[in-house]
This record gives sequence, C-alpha cells and structure tokens, in this order.
Amino acid sequence: MDHLGSYEVVVIGAGHAGIEAACAAAKLGAKTALFTMTLDGVGNLPCNPSIGGTAKGHLVREIDALGGVMGIAADATFLQSRMLNLGKGPAVHSLRVQTDRRKYRAYMKHLLEKTENLELKQAEIVAIELDEEHRVCGVRTHLGAFYGAKAVVIATGTHLGGRIFVGEASYASGPDGEHAACELSQRLLAATVTARIVSSFVNYMLNRTAVFGNQGSMKSTVFRYYLLCTLQMLCSYGGVYLLCRVFPPAVYAGAEIISKLAVDFCLFLLSFQIQREWVFKKR
Repeated sequence: MDHLGSYEVVVIGAGHAGIEAACAAAKLGAKTALFTMTLDGVGNLPCNPSIGGTAKGHLVREIDALGGVMGIAADATFLQSRMLNLGKGPAVHSLRVQTDRRKYRAYMKHLLEKTENLELKQAEIVAIELDEEHRVCGVRTHLGAFYGAKAVVIATGTHLGGRIFVGEASYASGPDGEHAACELSQRLLAATVTARIVSSFVNYMLNRTAVFGNQGSMKSTVFRYYLLCTLQMLCSYGGVYLLCRVFPPAVYAGAEIISKLAVDFCLFLLSFQIQREWVFKKR
C-alpha cells in the first residue's frame, strides 16, 4: 500500500455529521482529513433540503452553540424560513428554513477548504486498518492508498450499503446516482457479526462455569445455548412488534422503549430458567 499521509483524525463521509466532526477536530487543533466519495457531494442534503423543525431545530441550535457550522450555512443559503406550530404553545414553536441545495453544497465545500488544519479529499474508504496492538492506525482507499490516523470517525450516511428500490426491483446505489460504499459496509457487518459471536461465547462460558457450574461436555450445551439465543432474538423482535401494534408509538409516547424493556425483561427471566433446567442442567 502507498502511504500518502498521516493525520490525527480521519473522518469518512462529508454529510451533516462528517462536516461537523471534521470542523470540530480541526478547530481543536488536530490535523484532520475529511474523505468523501465525490467532492460534488459535500453537504449534499440528499434526504431533505430543510433545516430546522420541531425535532431537528433543537439539534441545530445545540450544534450552533457548540461552534458547529450547520446553522451558519443554513442562514447563508436559505430560500425561505417559517416558524412552525404558532397555533400551539411556545414550547413547540420551531424555526425551519428551506435551503438552496446547490448553494448549500458550494458554501460547505468552500468553508471546509478554508478551515485551518483540515484537508478535504475525494476517495472511497474501503477498510479501517489496525496495528499489531489492534488499535486504529489508518484507513485504506479503493485504490490501495493508505492514510495514517490516530482516530477514525465513520459518518458515511446514505452511502453505506445504500440501495435503490423501484417496485420489487432493487440495486446498490448512493444518492443522486452515486455508487454505494458496499465494501466498507460488508467489512463493518463482518466485524459486527464476529464481535457478537465472540461476546456470546464469552457469555456462554461465564454462564457454564460461574453461574450454573456445569463442567460437563460442551458439545451439547453449546448447541442448546445458541438455539436458545436464536429463539430469544426472534421472540424479542416478535414481542416488540406485537406490542407496538396494540400500543402504536404514534398514539402512546415511548411505546417502543417500554415494549422493548418489558419484552426483554420477561425473556431474561424465562431464559434464565431454561438455561438452568435444560441448557446447563447437570446430568
């Protein structure tokens, strides 16, 4: 691999989150690189050119208070602004602006290019590299170039494993006809699955030795344990889905969180009994 540079912080993705992360790191004095798949897609606003509103408006103001740039760019490029919910109480009054997408992209790109300690680069990041001590040491592009980094921020947004659906047909794609970041998505998925398997095996060993004290054969208990885990995940999904059908989140505030906690608590108690009486039972 060609080593083309070293940075203290590398940010992957130049959408809302990536821009704020890169600017924050650069303003704190860290040598920063911001990678985007295309320089024309910086601050693209592919989902919605509106900034503000009842929920997002609070976040924009918090970002602005912390020195962020989203609110500044919105003020500089908006087409119209409107205060929402004026017919209700002041607690839900919220400002929303409609931005000019092209001007917003140009403004953000110019801002990033002028920010000290920040370099804007066009490349698709396909891998996050680790050193011998399993610490992040840099990133690798689709052309094989390597950039060293002490920290990596992933803010890939809609590009990560993006797909376009047209009726029953679908294909991999990013916004506005750009290609999706499929390779990085597959690597992150593989890393997540591996971490889940390792953590579940550690949990299995703790239950087998410390909780239930079963020192017998692992062959049968491993199969029963992972079968129980699979059924527990399916029941968790199904239970939350059914409760949310009975108590719709749109009607009952916090229904999803309460449903998840209730279902998982009941499954935890049931799982404990099944593990004691079947999975790790001494024979």
